[in-house]
Amino acid sequence: MLANATKPNFCRLLSRNLLCSQHILRRAYSTSEGERLLNSFTNHESSGIPKGAGTDGPAGFELGRMHRLLDILHSPQHAWPVVHLAGSKGKGSTATMLAAILQQSGYRVGLYTSPHVMSLRERICIDSMPVSEADFDALVLSHKDILQRAAEQEQGQLSHFEVVTALAFEHFQNAQIDIAVVEAGLGGVRDATNVFSNANLKLAIITAIGREHEQALGGTIPAITGAKAGIMKAGRPVALDIIWKKAEQGGPQRVHMRLIGSHQAANAATAVAAALHLRQDGMDKISCGPPGAGSVVAGLQQAFLQGRFQVCRLQVGDDAEEPGPWVVLDASRGQHLQATSLATGKQLGCVGDQSCVRAS
Repeated sequence: MLANATKPNFCRLLSRNLLCSQHILRRAYSTSEGERLLNSFTNHESSGIPKGAGTDGPAGFELGRMHRLLDILHSPQHAWPVVHLAGSKGKGSTATMLAAILQQSGYRVGLYTSPHVMSLRERICIDSMPVSEADFDALVLSHKDILQRAAEQEQGQLSHFEVVTALAFEHFQNAQIDIAVVEAGLGGVRDATNVFSNANLKLAIITAIGREHEQALGGTIPAITGAKAGIMKAGRPVALDIIWKKAEQGGPQRVHMRLIGSHQAANAATAVAAALHLRQDGMDKISCGPPGAGSVVAGLQQAFLQGRFQVCRLQVGDDAEEPGPWVVLDASRGQHLQATSLATGKQLGCVGDQSCVRAS
């Protein structure tokens, strides 16, 4: 969605939030050598997800394939504790907020999310920074022979997402992270990220459930919910979006966040609830306090995602002295997510008049 915002009150609000650099909007993205190798694997994100692929039935993705690939890499997914997230809405924002809180608490944090906006490398972050192009290419190309042999053993069924996920976990192990925050790609039960053991799963988080990828996840809300719930492990804690109000215990605080929209309040509360649980579970560097004094608040203030109601100001021409119009870039997909973005725009006064345009 692209919304052209000209109202003064909206512009004043935007000035308090991150404005993306003009060159980011104009730059062309080139594929690196490592990405070209990855493109040789089946990419269901671009070719289409098979019906029932995310369900725990005969049509579901074969999770054993992912385990076999990770075994070849000496099981990097067991080298660090992890928080695993699934859901239809808010899981990327919640994961980013939680990772920021952990980073502000002094932990070295790996964050794995999807999809990306500009570069595949955005999916693999350590302390909020995407893996560099040089490190990414080195990671992929150093495993070229292993990946090709694995693809042959799997009779060409090894997917792009499986390979990227496995290499992300290898990168996290090499970087000696303290904890990882991992967002499921499709559903949960048969997702390539669903490879953690009870021993290293610190917490599972299920965010709001909605109708997305319906054919791939079973076609009904109960089926979709069952697929998402597949990330839960026996005896391990789980945080649900419906109980997020527990995070308000002790009195609410006003926090100025870079992630815009009233819907982000629920995501923030879920991230805070998760952080408080992790603190109780031994991560005692996580701190709460008055505004500006605790790592929880600091993390919420720092968390940012490209393409999530992202406010930018366009430049008209390379040598223009005057900046162009304000725009909102939103990469939400699905009717429920687009409706949330439009509601946010209306709250801010930039949607609902003749100055607004939408582009999908």
